[in-house]
Amino acid sequence: MVITNHNMNLGQVAERAGRAGNLLRGLFVFAGVVLCLAAFGLWLVPANLSGPDAIPIRAALTFLFIGVGFLLFRMGRQDGREELAIDFNAGRLLYMERGADGIARLRGSFDLAELDSLDAKGNRLIAHAHGGEVLRVALAGNIPDAACNRIAECFGAARA
Repeated sequence: MVITNHNMNLGQVAERAGRAGNLLRGLFVFAGVVLCLAAFGLWLVPANLSGPDAIPIRAALTFLFIGVGFLLFRMGRQDGREELAIDFNAGRLLYMERGADGIARLRGSFDLAELDSLDAKGNRLIAHAHGGEVLRVALAGNIPDAACNRIAECFGAARA
């Protein structure tokens, strides 16, 4: 997750994956599909290997292959990166998800004037509106003090 104000980088949680990341995600999806198909292929073995003592082993291997296959498939499909942008000119807090295609999709938008409080201390950003918490974001590192001061100034100006 990247928190930006146009050119001001406030904090970062995840990096965008490059070509190696795209290749790795594709490999995870492929391996997951192969494992799921192999799980069902275990039951296509000739009848002389399907004694009563082999059925529990096949069932256990089937569940293991399906579980690991779906895990790998999900790991390969999770390509969205979250971003938090603060537009000081418009007085808006934008919560977005950027896909592997680079297009940002808006997940939420908050008007700074409508927020009761905006806590940007340490490595967290919490926004409260009328009736409760609307956004809680944990970052990999601390938000710089200059960015916290700018958020406080803008929030105060939006409240006035």
